[in-house]
Amino acid sequence: MRGMKYANFQVLRETQYVCPVILLEVGFLSNREEAEHSIKVSSIRAYALVILNSIINS
Repeated sequence: MRGMKYANFQVLRETQYVCPVILLEVGFLSNREEAEHSIKVSSIRAYALVILNSIINS
């Protein structure tokens, strides 16, 4: 994990008054192994579980 960073990305900036926003990077699609891994249902569920646990424990 690389930690939390702050940035002025449009996707974050333009929605801040509408709803809370978090931008997560869970892999690099330009990396063939990560791209293949990220489309598996088991991987998607694992990502979702880690994200949920992180929100609950924050």
